Amino acid sequence: MLKEEFNEIANSIINTEIFQQLKYEVHHGTTRYDHSMRVAWTAFCWAKKLGLDYKSATRAALFHDLFRKKDCKGLTKKEINRVHPLLAVKNAQEHFGINEIEKDAIINHMYPLTPNKPTSKEGRLLGYADKFVAINEGIKYNNPLAHASQKLSRTYSMLAIVNSN
Repeated sequence: MLKEEFNEIANSIINTEIFQQLKYEVHHGTTRYDHSMRVAWTAFCWAKKLGLDYKSATRAALFHDLFRKKDCKGLTKKEINRVHPLLAVKNAQEHFGINEIEKDAIINHMYPLTPNKPTSKEGRLLGYADKFVAINEGIKYNNPLAHASQKLSRTYSMLAIVNSN
């Protein structure tokens, strides 16, 4: 039943040309399509369990990396980490239309690498889901980013603990 509900949210997005193009973008040793699907499923399950806006969390997760490498030509990896949320928001708005929760989540999902932390619980959840999936992908695909992701995840977790007090 959960999978059907997830598919009801995701199908109108994942069957579009722009989203299908993510199948050809390498990301964390896999494709950006597969990464986004894993993040979306994780965000969907967590948001349902926590009683959050699971539709917005799922949509934001699908959109969080909605950009192509050619959009970042000439940028360093560090610069891509900072600008890709803005590219993803632009693409999501242009192709699908997004609400404020989705916009906040997408723009701020790279916090603390980007300056602003998410203002919504769904935004914070997306940041955690993205890092959780990236770490697992790094381990699974023996990606050197796994070590950096693990360090970032520990930092992010410590920030969350400090900010919750």
